[in-house]
Formats: sequence, structure tokens, C-alpha cells
Amino acid sequence: MGKIKHITIPENFDPDEDVPILSISGGKDSTAAALAMREAGIVCRYVFADTGWEAPQTYEHVSLLERALGIAIRRVGVPGGFKAQAVKEGILPHGKTAWCTRELKIKPIRAYHDGVALATRCDTVNVVGIRADESEARSKITHEYEFSKEWGGYVWRPILRWTVEDVLKIHHRHNIPVNPLYKLGFSRVGCAPCRNARKDEIRLWAQHFPERIAAVREIEKAVTEERARRGLEGSATMFVLPEGPRPIDEVVRWSKTAKGGRQFMVLQSEPNDGCFRWGMCEPPAQTAETSLAHDEGIEDE
Repeated sequence: MGKIKHITIPENFDPDEDVPILSISGGKDSTAAALAMREAGIVCRYVFADTGWEAPQTYEHVSLLERALGIAIRRVGVPGGFKAQAVKEGILPHGKTAWCTRELKIKPIRAYHDGVALATRCDTVNVVGIRADESEARSKITHEYEFSKEWGGYVWRPILRWTVEDVLKIHHRHNIPVNPLYKLGFSRVGCAPCRNARKDEIRLWAQHFPERIAAVREIEKAVTEERARRGLEGSATMFVLPEGPRPIDEVVRWSKTAKGGRQFMVLQSEPNDGCFRWGMCEPPAQTAETSLAHDEGIEDE
């Protein structure tokens, strides 16, 4: 099985003065971070940004973690979730109009941090489950623990130097299954579907969860109607194909073709942006990682 990986507690972290708050996404890395902090004896608070646009399996996994670890995970979000915010914005998130992470994840989690800091009169530490080997951008992150001007406080990345094998091993040690969406071939388990979905993931959503495609169709219709009410031109679409924005039914048909290649991402966004940057969701895993999740035999016991 190899050497067991443990986290390193930063010298300038003071458990009497600092309150670590770990963002749970429902993915394997944030789960591994929670387990690693537990093994190290670090008492954390936990927060889950509920966008109202998650897969049922992700909600179930978050609840499973609460039961298995005996912890409380605080749900935060905006009233009405993704759909209500989309209508309010009058546009669906894609490309430069990607408001979803800021409004549905970063702001609610930041507000929770501020509330905890006010109540405890302590500084909070943003604990995020990101790993350097997930992308080229993340490989350039050098510090596990540092002050972030962008966040406005300290950020702790306890599993920054872990491999996917380390992540799966700690799941095994604690008898915690990975989110079942991985077993279906999904490389990310955040929003259902995420605006950054890969071509093969769109196809998987249509194959296994057609109700999620119907939900996209419904939200595109609702936002298009809101745009018309405001006198704005153009229909609302969530995905951009190589030839431009297209409604979900066209995107699904495209996902079943060879155009663009199997791994072509619907949106060519930087995997260190937004929710990826703060560990609130996961970037697309490499094919080898996805295969390893299957090969390691992570099953519900």
C-alpha cells in the first residue's frame, strides 16, 4: 500500500487563536482534506456551499460525511439557489459572465467566515482541499499555508503535495467511499452540470441523469424570458461550443459526436479560476486518475 501520507501543521497556526474552516465540495479531495485534518487532531468547522444545482449523489455524500465523522457541515447559499440568481443576473454563467462561483460559493462562504470570526473573536483560516498535481497552474503554488490578500486571511492547503493515490488511501483507511458519480465516469462532482463540463461529461449527464439536462433546458427558458421582459436581446445559454453559444439540446447532440474530441472542454477556462481556486469544486481529473478510482475498488461497504 506504500507509505501513509499525513499533513504538516504550520508553525504559525495557533489552534487557540485561529479557527480553521474547511470547505466541503462533495469531491474526493475536500473529503481527503477533512479526513487528514481529523487524523492530525485539528478541530475544524465545515462549510458546504449549496448552489441548489448539485447532484443528489453529492448531497448524499455530504450527509454521509456528517454521519460517518460525527461532524456538522454548515450549508450556506443564496435564496433560491442557482436558478433564482440566474434570473436575477439576466444571463447564464459562461466565459467572462461567470458569476456563479462569486455569487453562489465565495460570497456565502466568506460571509460564514466573517460570522464565525465575529462570534469567536478569532481569525478564521480557509482550509481548502486542492492538490498541486491537478493542473499546471496549481503546480506553481508553493505554500501550503500563507496569507492571501485575495481571500483576506490565511489559506491552508493541507493536501497540496498529495497524489490521487494518497487521497484514495485515506478514504480506504476511514472506510469512506468516494462520491458515486466518479464510478459513473464523471471527473468532477460539483454543479450538475457545471458550466465547465467536458464533452464526455455532458454525454454522461444526458445518459444517466436526463432530468439534469431538462433542468438546464428549463433554466435557459426562464432566463431567456427574463431577458425579453427587460428588453434585452439574445437567448440565454449555459454552454459555448467551438462555433459559439448553443442551447442545451444542441450541446447534448454535439456531445455524442466526434467533433472536438472526447476530452474537449465545452468551455476553455483556466482550471485555477473560481471554485477550482478555492477548493469549492474540483477541476477535471486526468483519465489516469479516473481509472485509478475504479481500479482501487472504492466501494460502499
